[in-house]
Amino acid sequence: MLEEFKKFLIKGNMVDMAVGFIFGAAFATLVQSLVKNVIMSPIGMLLGKVDFSNLFIALDGNSYASIAALDATGAPAIKLGMFIIPFKIINLSL
Repeated sequence: MLEEFKKFLIKGNMVDMAVGFIFGAAFATLVQSLVKNVIMSPIGMLLGKVDFSNLFIALDGNSYASIAALDATGAPAIKLGMFIIPFKIINLSL
């Protein structure tokens, strides 16, 4: 098994995979910044100044004024604005 792993490393596949991970991480950061800073602001303005970052569903049954208040209590929540909206925009661009 060690010999097979050495052959795998020698072929360069490990280096190719490492380069792929680096490029993937850089691309993910770039797309996240694009969606958060460039795309979401105009969409929020067009929909009536909606702040997508403040959309959430508290799972403990209580209501909270903002995500900051929710995070201060440590209550579990589904943070829709942090995931679903940018996820849909990224999927539409692909």
